[in-house]
Amino acid sequence: MEVVVALLALVVIGLVIWLIAVQSGLGRLHRTLDRLAREVEGLKRGAQQAPPKEAAPMQTAAAEAEDPEDAARITAREALAPGAGAQQGDGPGTEGAAAAERPKMPWEEGYEPSRDKPAPKEPQAPAQPGWGEKLVHWLQANWFYAVSALSLALAGLFLVQYGIEQGYLTPVMRVAAALALGAALIAGGEWIRRKHGHQDAVAYLPDTFSAAGLVSLYGAVLAARGLYDLIAAGPAMAGLVAVSVGALLLGWLNGPVLAAFGLIGAGAAPFLVGGEAESATMFYVYYGLLGVAGLGIDAWRQWRWVSVLALVVAGLGGLACFAGSEEMPGFAILLTVMVLAAMALPRREIGPTHDGGAPLRWLLDRSGGWGGYEVLIAWGAMAAACFVLLVLPRDGAGEFLLIEGLFTVLILAVTLWAWQAKALSEMVLFPALGFLAVIPMESLMGGVLMRDATRVDATGVPIPALPLEASLVLVMAAHGTVAAAWRSLVEGREAVGRQALFWGIFAALFAPLVPLGLELFWLSPRTPGSFGWAAHVLALAALMVAIAVRFAKADGAQRRRAAWAVLSASALIALALFVLLTKVALTVALAVLLVMAAALDRRFRLREMQIFIALGVIVLGWRVVADPGLFWSLRASWGAFALGFGAALAGMAVALRLIPRENRLTGRAFLESGLLMISGIFVTAALWRFIEERVGEDGLFSHWSMGLTATVWIFCALAQVYRMRLGGRLKWLRIVLAALYLAAAGMFLLLGLTLFNPFISPGGGFLFPLARIHGPLVLDTLAVAYLLPALALAALARIGGRRLVPWALVPAVALGCFWVFIEIRRFWLGDDLSLGNGWLDGELYTYTVVLIAVGAALLWQAIAKGSTPLRRAALVVIGVAVVKVFLIDARGLTGLFRVFSFLALGLSLAALAWLNRWAAQEAAERAEGDEASERGEEGEEPPG
Repeated sequence: MEVVVALLALVVIGLVIWLIAVQSGLGRLHRTLDRLAREVEGLKRGAQQAPPKEAAPMQTAAAEAEDPEDAARITAREALAPGAGAQQGDGPGTEGAAAAERPKMPWEEGYEPSRDKPAPKEPQAPAQPGWGEKLVHWLQANWFYAVSALSLALAGLFLVQYGIEQGYLTPVMRVAAALALGAALIAGGEWIRRKHGHQDAVAYLPDTFSAAGLVSLYGAVLAARGLYDLIAAGPAMAGLVAVSVGALLLGWLNGPVLAAFGLIGAGAAPFLVGGEAESATMFYVYYGLLGVAGLGIDAWRQWRWVSVLALVVAGLGGLACFAGSEEMPGFAILLTVMVLAAMALPRREIGPTHDGGAPLRWLLDRSGGWGGYEVLIAWGAMAAACFVLLVLPRDGAGEFLLIEGLFTVLILAVTLWAWQAKALSEMVLFPALGFLAVIPMESLMGGVLMRDATRVDATGVPIPALPLEASLVLVMAAHGTVAAAWRSLVEGREAVGRQALFWGIFAALFAPLVPLGLELFWLSPRTPGSFGWAAHVLALAALMVAIAVRFAKADGAQRRRAAWAVLSASALIALALFVLLTKVALTVALAVLLVMAAALDRRFRLREMQIFIALGVIVLGWRVVADPGLFWSLRASWGAFALGFGAALAGMAVALRLIPRENRLTGRAFLESGLLMISGIFVTAALWRFIEERVGEDGLFSHWSMGLTATVWIFCALAQVYRMRLGGRLKWLRIVLAALYLAAAGMFLLLGLTLFNPFISPGGGFLFPLARIHGPLVLDTLAVAYLLPALALAALARIGGRRLVPWALVPAVALGCFWVFIEIRRFWLGDDLSLGNGWLDGELYTYTVVLIAVGAALLWQAIAKGSTPLRRAALVVIGVAVVKVFLIDARGLTGLFRVFSFLALGLSLAALAWLNRWAAQEAAERAEGDEASERGEEGEEPPG
């Protein structure tokens, strides 16, 4: 029963494939007919508009024919040629009749608009019907071919069934009868094809008979194996392969239907015969040959979809073998071979030369198109194979290296073998991304990269060792980079165009990203400080330097490719320093690299070095804030602290001095913002260390530690705001980062103003510790806690402009006012500033004097600068002083303090009123003088 079901499935699949092929042929026929119809329409219009004198010399085939039969064979092009109608007449009046029938022009005598109207515009070609509509139309007209093929196939099956039921035939005779019927059907189809060719009347009969014969042959072999057990698995597979090869040969001669039958039948053969095999290697070879055969046949016949079918059959067959045997190497090699075949065979070339558009290039330039069929099938095969290679399970170092090696083979194939195929250049990104993605996938999924590599030293203690796999992967990456550099040089022989730049940046990026991935996902937690690994990275850096020198010689004045290579070499040197050095030494090394990058830019005008400078500033900022971070700066010795911050600041200052000013906005902006940020953090950390040493206690939970931590985050936000002037796509990222930094600063300021505020802290406990104040008046921890972040916020508001006034300047003014208030309270009450101690008369009187003085100062500045906002601020401060005097001082003060409070307020208000009136009069007189001078200038007459 299973064999019968398999045979019926083959029949259905074959019928579908045959219909698809016929549909494709009908589509081509429809397009040809549409083109011919448009040509005929154009010839008709030409015959109507041609002048009569051009028709006289021309003779038609009908006029020269010796008999009516020759005249009847006149072609459509000859019949519709200009003047053909006039030449078919006899007698001298023919030319005059043709001229009389010619349409009159508007300026000619006898013109009639109703009759001599201009020729209609060329009709647009009708819309092409869809695939479903074509299939329906074909079945309506040719359904009998499909039924015929199905009937003939079932006839062979029912013949065998009838012999079984009646007992007339032995099993051998039944199989022989099915084989004979299949051979007879195929022979009949070939006889029709040779006898009548491709005439319309019998166009589909050869394919119909041959397809039915192939089904009968497949059924005979399967019956001999599955029903009667007449042959073993090996001969059965050989028989199925022989039938499939015959189908491919018939497809070569007749059409794609039989070729598809052969491909599908050969692909299903290993699974239909049953049995077991010791190894799947021979099946991988078999499917590879099958795919190459299908591509080779389609390369000459140009059916296109047969190539896709060949790749699908080979890939699915190999996948099925892998699922049954779990032998990964053979399947991986099969996929690689199929990609190489898809690159070469469709164009019948040993070395691919694909040109024109490409899918990835189409995203950037729509005018180039997607590329031809050969380009698309190569891209599709490469993308599918790389994805499958990436997700294949890998067991052990050997399979891991095999996958990386196959990715390298694909990279070298696109780079070196297909160096003339411009349309396949960007296809190298698929294996390159796969090569890079294997490293984190192995680490995250617990593959070979997660095993510890150790060796034993002289004392018997195991120490980390550099795995051999890391060296081999790095060698593979170096091969890809060298090949890409060579390709870039070849593409840039005449001019450094898009292709040369693409391969140049690929060479600069591919190899340096590999050791970075290995360091992040493999070696860093297992082989810290390994000089052997650092030597590998430095060797790769030396290779990039050699590539940079070669690019510099080839480019001349334009050194973009050389700059990219130098940038990669610098990044690799920095990575080697990360591996070898720690803490301060690494910071010093990075600062030196910044100076080197700026010097190289100044000497060779390498604008791309700005990228390295920006990354270097970011890394230095990261080291100052996070790793080793601010807490390391507080615990390290003063020498290490000064060396780390001093090297970073000195390196950025020297780099800012060396970097050219022309067209270096990015580099200069990062250096300037980095200097601002790290300088502020340096001052903050130094103050923290100084206070802790003076007070002799850990100030982690104190009002001044909250203020210093908030100041650090404000300086980080200041650096991002400073870089916003660069604009570009990263502007919104900088806005988000600045907002996050300000949110962190606001959280610490809120803690300093609430839980750790000496004014409201009751003292004692962990959540509300005793707020101790250290230092002399004004220069104390209160200034560190509130005045320092206020100054940082004021600097942020100045750099950020008007948009940051409500977010930076207003909080800065509020913090400054609170600091003045708390310092006055300390002056009168000492170190215990708690709210529970009440208020002193001198304290309240001091607040009034300070408010009046601040209001007077603001009013003076408003008058001097003519600033309306300052005048409004002065009036607000003076108003607050008036309210305080009448509501608080009148009730809280006693004796002379109350008298002096009102006296000071009254005299101050009188003086401020006089000052304001005087300023208004001066402004009015100045305005009148300006108007008079303007009128005088208008009244003067020019000298005559």
